[in-house]
Amino acid sequence: MGENSRTDIKIYLGLLVLLIVLLLLPTRLSITWTRTFAMVFLFIYWASAWNIIGGMAGEINFLHPIFIGAGAYSSTVLYINFGVSPWVGMFLGAAIAVVLGLVIGWICYRSGLPHLSFALICLGFSHIGEIIALEWDLLGGSRGLVIRPAPGLANMQFETISTYYYMGLGMAVLMVGICHWISRNKLGYYLKAIKHNETASAAIGIDTVRYRLLALAVSAFFCALGGTFYAQLVLYIDPHSAVSITTVISMILFCAIGGFGTVLGPVVGTLILMPIGEVVRLYVMTGFHLIIYGVLVIVVILLSPHGLVPWFQSRMKKTQEESPA
Repeated sequence: MGENSRTDIKIYLGLLVLLIVLLLLPTRLSITWTRTFAMVFLFIYWASAWNIIGGMAGEINFLHPIFIGAGAYSSTVLYINFGVSPWVGMFLGAAIAVVLGLVIGWICYRSGLPHLSFALICLGFSHIGEIIALEWDLLGGSRGLVIRPAPGLANMQFETISTYYYMGLGMAVLMVGICHWISRNKLGYYLKAIKHNETASAAIGIDTVRYRLLALAVSAFFCALGGTFYAQLVLYIDPHSAVSITTVISMILFCAIGGFGTVLGPVVGTLILMPIGEVVRLYVMTGFHLIIYGVLVIVVILLSPHGLVPWFQSRMKKTQEESPA
């Protein structure tokens, strides 16, 4: 058995143990912490979805608040006004997010914009989306939309918070599995090539616009589905939560801590930062957790510029090389 195979087995066993612990955890947690971990899983899911376009393809993309908002608002408006199940509305929201992503992405990619210019344009579109949500009465404006509690599977509302916990955990596992599959297939290899040298990738026959659009569409689709889950979890959405630029900045921070473009980077970054931030917010001072985030990001980037996951992998490889055969 090769060294890489042994390393992979150790990683998979570690992930299996972590999954078992997480499955048993709700029996030991308070309602507050069960809800907190449901949000942690949602951010693992979102950060992993962002990582497809942001990490694997190497572009800093700020469009994701629009995608999350499309999922959250579409399903909520349909449910409140027309009684449409969120299970149906979430896919309509995902379709809207994909269309928005493809249109904006096609315009930007075909224009051959530098990465910084593209990031700024995405930031502008996100602010436009937040302004639309603030001013459009159908979306509740600045007041937001309150979802009437009506527990039932069809309404994606549950009697116990632990059900949201397990649903969030399932979504996170699914998203990590999808990212793993992408990283081992043609799309992942092409995105990696585009990330390192887009001009050279185009020269050898890779349709860079097509594959960047495909990655953006996949990322948009799954982020929108997460938007519906978020709306049903908190039973309230407003522009400052559903279409907030802070959300995508958090995703980027989590990926930076764990490692851009790595499958486990968003998982590691989110599991480290969010629980620490919640402890600080609850027991120290509201808002102080953002300072902790900033300090941790600076320390990790200074000590390990590529993130914790690549650092850990390199340490394991070095240990194996130094150990006797």
